[in-house]
Amino acid sequence: MALSVIVGVVGAGPASAAPSPNLCIRDTNVSWCLWAPSYAGGNVEVRPEPGSAWTYPAVNNGNNGFGTIMANGLCLQLNHDGGDVARMATCNGDLAEIWQNVYDAADRRTWFESAWANRCLSGLPVTMLPNVFVQACDSFYWFDWGSS
Repeated sequence: MALSVIVGVVGAGPASAAPSPNLCIRDTNVSWCLWAPSYAGGNVEVRPEPGSAWTYPAVNNGNNGFGTIMANGLCLQLNHDGGDVARMATCNGDLAEIWQNVYDAADRRTWFESAWANRCLSGLPVTMLPNVFVQACDSFYWFDWGSS
C-alpha cells in the first residue's frame, strides 16, 4: 500500500513534534496506549492508560509528516527480522525508524505508516498483545492512534 493511506490523533489539532501524554487506540471501554521500555532493544507494548510520553512527526498545513517516533530518548523502530514488531532503538537515521504520520482531521486520529515497509503500527488485535506490530494498513480501529 502506498504511503498515502488515509488515517488520523485525538486532541485539539494535528499531531506535532511536542510530547503527547499518550498514543492510544480506543477499544470499547479501554484505551490501549503505547508503552516504551527505557532501554534499546526492548519491544514496544500496548497497556491500559497511561502510556509513555511520545514525540512524533508533525503534520503541517495538511501535509503528512515524516520522521521519527520517540520516547525515553530512543526511536521506535520496525524490527522486521524479529517478526515485524516495534522496538525501541538508539536513533541512527535508519529507514526502519522513519514513520509517516497521516492525520485525519475529521476523525481526529492518526495512523503511523513505516517508510521502510509501507505497513502500519498496530496495537491490536488483542491476541497479539502486549507487543506492538506493523501490519498491512486498513481501516480498523487498532491503527487509529490518539491521545486517549
